Amino acid sequence: MSACPKCGATVGFLRASYIDITGPDQSWDGVSCACPKCDTILGVLFDPIVLKNEIAREALAQLQRRPDDGS
Repeated sequence: MSACPKCGATVGFLRASYIDITGPDQSWDGVSCACPKCDTILGVLFDPIVLKNEIAREALAQLQRRPDDGS
């Protein structure tokens, strides 16, 4: 198992929280992972389920577009 770099506690699981990740022009759904003992944030990532669904929707939209036949 890993140890928290701040408090040194053995970390067998993480406390996850949904967060918004914002940039200058866009925002995304994310997840922060924290130590269950001291609540230090150990990592932040894009919510993989939301990201997968957004990619699938965009791919489907691109596939459903009519091809330009040049006429």
